[in-house]
Amino acid sequence: MGTTTTPNTATLQPPVGQSRWEVLQKLFRFFEREGLPYVVLGDYSKVRDEREGDVDIAVSQETLRRFPKLLVRFATMVEARVVQSIRHESTSYFFVLAWQGRDGRTHLLQIDACSDYRRSGRTLITADLLLKDRRSAQLDGTDIAIPNPSIGLAYYLVKKVEKDQLDESHIALLRQLAEAAKAEPALETLADQFGPAATPILEAGLKDGEWELVGESLPALREHLRNRRPRSRDSLLFESRRILQRLFVQTGFEVVVFGPDGSGKSTVIESLREEMSHAFWGTQYFHLRPRIGTGVVHGESTPVENPHGQKPRNPVSSVLKLFYYAADYLIGHWSSVKPLLLRSRLVIFDRYYHDILVDPVRYRYSGPAWLARFVGRFIPRPDLFIFLDAPAHIIQQRKNEVSPEETQRQSAEYRKLARSLKPSVVVDAGAPVNDVTSAAVDALLDKLAERLEKRSWLR
Repeated sequence: MGTTTTPNTATLQPPVGQSRWEVLQKLFRFFEREGLPYVVLGDYSKVRDEREGDVDIAVSQETLRRFPKLLVRFATMVEARVVQSIRHESTSYFFVLAWQGRDGRTHLLQIDACSDYRRSGRTLITADLLLKDRRSAQLDGTDIAIPNPSIGLAYYLVKKVEKDQLDESHIALLRQLAEAAKAEPALETLADQFGPAATPILEAGLKDGEWELVGESLPALREHLRNRRPRSRDSLLFESRRILQRLFVQTGFEVVVFGPDGSGKSTVIESLREEMSHAFWGTQYFHLRPRIGTGVVHGESTPVENPHGQKPRNPVSSVLKLFYYAADYLIGHWSSVKPLLLRSRLVIFDRYYHDILVDPVRYRYSGPAWLARFVGRFIPRPDLFIFLDAPAHIIQQRKNEVSPEETQRQSAEYRKLARSLKPSVVVDAGAPVNDVTSAAVDALLDKLAERLEKRSWLR
């Protein structure tokens, strides 16, 4: 690889606000300064695009063992935080860094770091091969380490074949990588990965440019690849340990958003789903409760236009409904919510059980208040409660389905509830919308960072 100027510590210090690309430039310089061999996998030219997703990086096995602590140290140097860490394969980590940009909003950088490329107990490409004969590419004046073109092509094709996905955008990149690998022994490299029997298919793409034919042959190529790279006992052991660890180390996150009608819950929830989706393997929305056994799809809810317009249930019916709700939360947590959290999802509840303590009339509850509070002790707690608080007159301007006095009463009750439920944060919902959504996102990121700081392997 070409010579790279070793920066001093000052060159890694952040300006006031920084873009995703600026943080990445500092990360690449950090790797070089620390003497850590790496390569950027896939289409390296897109890593400067603010709209792109995660950046795939291959490092040595030794570096991967140290990577979490190295990344925490780097984040401290550039005034960022590590807010997510998911070990999605025995030799792969997904990390998310967060920091404040020039626009005052929180920015995220997703890094997918691997040593050997493994899938389901198979070592498909080794780290030694990915780092072998690495090259240097210039991007906006920054040196970026990339694989040897034929190895980069082999990695990308292996990845798409194993995942059984090869659409037009993937084929376009394969053509680009094949063009870069013209001067390299690309066919030999590919044949070494898939075996001699796959050579005719590989030639159709590499020499004749018929990558569509390669796409039609994915099942055959996957069979050749897996025959060439059988599962090993050690890989299966490491994979079993990783899966067991995921059962005890939660990577998903559950958040509840509270507030009177008109406080902006829908806007905040939509912002959380949009801005935080890149820190998880997806998001899932629930309205009030899991709704086990009702056939209602997660996320469906009917808008309540007159929340106090229905007749209360009698005390006996109210108590029975209360216990039904409690069972729904308890069973639903283990059957619906917990599996999502284990799969690294962001779970968002619009309202939650404790809403009945603030507004029993909405839920037609006429039973004892002390019983509702007592049952609330056994309801599974989320990772964070977010309370949206605003002056009653502002809420009334947005939505006036209850009286001003009732809105003021509910706001006071929510503030009281926030003091009793932990962990919780109160957000000023009377501020401009961007400030409200930013505060909610920051509160969630604070809890994510705090959770990671407690894990010994990151210290």
